[in-house]
Amino acid sequence: MAVKKYKTSEDYVKKFIYFDESNQFQSECLTLLKLSGHKQAKLLGWMTHEFILKHGINLDQIDKVQFKTYLKFLELQPKGFNLTPINENISEIATSKEIRTDIADTEKSKREEKESFINEEDMDAMNNALAAWGI
Repeated sequence: MAVKKYKTSEDYVKKFIYFDESNQFQSECLTLLKLSGHKQAKLLGWMTHEFILKHGINLDQIDKVQFKTYLKFLELQPKGFNLTPINENISEIATSKEIRTDIADTEKSKREEKESFINEEDMDAMNNALAAWGI
């Protein structure tokens, strides 16, 4: 029987993030981290996942240089630049064709479900039931 190994302090990776509190965005981030208390890693993980999904980033196809360039584009947004077309182009490049196809197929099937109020099998069953009543 295997003996359960308990985690020690060496099992946890500790990283430090230094914030410039005079920068609005870094100050907001620091405030959120303070509010989250001991769940900071969970909060950062959730926020990162949301960021990846929102921007269509494929981590398997992007490297550090590309990501730094993308962050530079994002830094321009508060200065009055509308980067929506750029975001779409970057998302297009960063997301693989297979993933886009899967997303399109999923969206199409959801749209078809909404458009067909009653599917064909249910419609046949309903017609049979109405026929039993002479309608």
